[in-house]
Amino acid sequence: MIKSFLKNNTAVVFGIPALYYLITTGLILPLYLPSYNTLGTDKAFFWKTNLKITLCLFAVSAVLYAALLIVRLIAKEAPLFPVSSFSELKKTILPHEIWTVLFAICACVSYMLSARKDIAHIGETGWYIGAWQYVAMCLCVLVIGRTVMNGSLFTGTLLISSFLVYEAGIVIDLVGKNLNIEGWDVSKMSTIGNGNWFCGYLVCVLFVPAAVYMTAGNKSSKNSDAVRVFCLVHFFVSAYCFFSQGSASAYPATLAVFIILLIHAGREMDKLINIAELSVSFAAGGLFHAVAVKAGVYERANDSVTKFLDGPVFLLFLLAASVIIMLVLRKKRDAGCKTINVHIGRIAAIALGSLIAVYILTVVVNTACGGFLGTGPVFYFGEKWASSRGMTITAGLTLFGGMTFKEKIFGIGPDVFYSLIYSGRFPALAEKMTEYFGGARLTNAHCEPVTMLVNTGLAGTVCFYGMLVSLFKETFGAAGRKLSVKVSDKGYRAAVLAAALGIAAYMINNIFSFQTAMNLSQLSLLAGFGASAVRGLSETEDK
Repeated sequence: MIKSFLKNNTAVVFGIPALYYLITTGLILPLYLPSYNTLGTDKAFFWKTNLKITLCLFAVSAVLYAALLIVRLIAKEAPLFPVSSFSELKKTILPHEIWTVLFAICACVSYMLSARKDIAHIGETGWYIGAWQYVAMCLCVLVIGRTVMNGSLFTGTLLISSFLVYEAGIVIDLVGKNLNIEGWDVSKMSTIGNGNWFCGYLVCVLFVPAAVYMTAGNKSSKNSDAVRVFCLVHFFVSAYCFFSQGSASAYPATLAVFIILLIHAGREMDKLINIAELSVSFAAGGLFHAVAVKAGVYERANDSVTKFLDGPVFLLFLLAASVIIMLVLRKKRDAGCKTINVHIGRIAAIALGSLIAVYILTVVVNTACGGFLGTGPVFYFGEKWASSRGMTITAGLTLFGGMTFKEKIFGIGPDVFYSLIYSGRFPALAEKMTEYFGGARLTNAHCEPVTMLVNTGLAGTVCFYGMLVSLFKETFGAAGRKLSVKVSDKGYRAAVLAAALGIAAYMINNIFSFQTAMNLSQLSLLAGFGASAVRGLSETEDK
């Protein structure tokens, strides 16, 4: 009995804090609703406090773990470390762990060198994305990633919480005026509030039901059928909130993740049918929102392109196309076809990449030539480009260009972007920002890579994206790996795919958006539990 406990002490000792962090961050935080007037600030403060409690629990766990190691050593039950040599130890270290440690170090260095340590420590008031949050998040990712837990706990928690958030969003959208919620207005979304914050949360967890649906696709039990039906319903309400939130940055992220799903499916007929079925559910949910808008529900889209994409004409076409593709694939499967001859995912990826390259070239040429195609917000990189992203990105690049060499390497401190604008070093820029945005605080460039360059420098930016890219490669690779033995994977397959899709969506969305407590907190869950599931799958294959 003692020997068995000692053998599994990591799961016992670190599992409780990991589960606490999952429940508080994945379930309670999205639903935490103290007041609509201060939703963003309150949620950011809740996450900050939650991180402190989590790290205290991990500290206690670390002491207990050290004690257990000593007991194991004295009892000669097992060696002090689970490997016999340093070279063997290195093989157990995943690439994302190295990047995560380096990013934590960069955040600390950036804070130590900052002239505004009061802000760099915990971030701007009401925002709270400072060095402390970065380091705490990294520690959670590292420890949870080393604690192999049942993957169904992770995906199940996010499924439940996001479904409740979306249901609340639909109810408030349809009858919000009659609920008399203090501080609510039509521009706010569900239990999150600010539309951009909601979009950041949405993209991280949007494809969790898709991941569960894809991995449950080949099972035939009654429980599996019920899960699949729930996932389709979930994706329907997800789509309603996707089209109702109004932030355009979610559109390229979602398109890219659908293509990543197609790459994951490859030529397998069953997986391609799963994606077609999910597309039908998604298009139907979007069409329901379009009908609700026609019936008088508030529309948050603020540009012609987004209004077209969440309008009934486009969504009717998308629904019809999805249904036709689904029926054709099903007919081929019924005829005995298990694979198709072409790799749709690769073709779609090449097509999208080509379109992006053509668009970038068009914008560059049109801007350089003075706007022969017009100086509107689509094909001309000016102040109005992409809902004023042209202005915010230019502001960020101006800050970075005026920083010292040391600042360019390590940044001016996490979340110090706004303070640097009004520090007196950039008077012309400060005047322009005040004139353009009025009383609104420009706390970031609305482009995360540029914001990270200013706040944490080249070192921090490279390490942050090194962490995310390596995590995506690890989880996406694990999701496509064939199990060598026929055993239950304890939900690991769904967990790694959900993590891969969420991390990809976060990175793409935040090219045009920014970090908030609502997306960074969910990102830490995707990273930590995704890495945990990667290890879980490896252990499953070893048995």
